[in-house]
Amino acid sequence: MSENAFELFIINYLCVLENLTKLPFHNRALELFSHHEKAVNALGSPVKIGAVRWYDLKKNYVNDHTCQWNLNVVGTKDAGVLVIRGKKVDNRWHLNLELQLEGVKQAYIIFEEPLSLDTKQEENQLKEEQHA
Repeated sequence: MSENAFELFIINYLCVLENLTKLPFHNRALELFSHHEKAVNALGSPVKIGAVRWYDLKKNYVNDHTCQWNLNVVGTKDAGVLVIRGKKVDNRWHLNLELQLEGVKQAYIIFEEPLSLDTKQEENQLKEEQHA
């Protein structure tokens, strides 16, 4: 890979990360996780949340109809992966969250019922933030 191609890859990677963190459902997912007492207690407070590794396209992707990303989470007692999955139905995202702890087969279900967010509302919010 040439130096210019690598620089473009890094720039695109950073843009994708920035756009992901601006999505309301990403922020809502992190909010739900941070308020899930059992999950936070299992990890040990304070919990640090890592960045999405977009080069792993089997575990981290967003397209028009589905999304999934895995965030490494580390606490004072344990570490694991916060898995955020979504499916778009009738222009709304339905999200599910689960925490998979290292070395444990059972996962903590953070959000069992789909979290439904209107895509148009998200798009309008992003446009407002970009023009502010």
